[in-house]
Amino acid sequence: MKIPNPRKCVLKLLLTSFFALGLSNQIWAESVSSTPYYANSELRIPRIDIEGFGSLDLSLALHDLDNLTFSLSSAVDASSDAMPSASFDLVTLVLTIPEIKVDANYYSLSMQLIPGDLFQLTLAEDIAVPGLVAYQSLCVTCHGNDGLGGTSNQSLFDCSQCANINMLSEYIAANMPLAGSANCVDECAVDTANYIINEINIGNNSIPTQDP
Repeated sequence: MKIPNPRKCVLKLLLTSFFALGLSNQIWAESVSSTPYYANSELRIPRIDIEGFGSLDLSLALHDLDNLTFSLSSAVDASSDAMPSASFDLVTLVLTIPEIKVDANYYSLSMQLIPGDLFQLTLAEDIAVPGLVAYQSLCVTCHGNDGLGGTSNQSLFDCSQCANINMLSEYIAANMPLAGSANCVDECAVDTANYIINEINIGNNSIPTQDP
């Protein structure tokens, strides 16, 4: 007779209970950027694929600042537009987030599921996001840190060149920045376009992908 894995049973109970809570309260996942983020004491993972549970949109609320623990506050179906951005090991009970945005910074996190149904932060490392440095040095003045517009009030949201990364990177290489269009070409243009589309999340929260 096959003996059920107790860790999987605990996880299933945990996720199922919060999934039911999300449904009962009609908390539905919206089409958002795939990049996890932390804001207002909540850690959001737009999509995580877990074997046996499908694709979920998770929110973890800060439980104890001193011990850096979080509790699962909601688990709902992830948007079909979002890309997987975290993983959970059903054996070690470790949640891994390769890239998460905290204010204007990016980190790689590991969190351990511990007794009490809490996730405890065990590792946080600074990471460099491709395109971020170029965007901050060449684009922020006109477009702002959030893409809503800088000193010239030039918003990137719903721009006509932002349908996909290829289109935007070609436009950047040929035209941007206005003061020196040759300053960001080739890899710089591709990385900057990727950052604008997937990190700033322009284009009505769509997440275009680069054509093969």
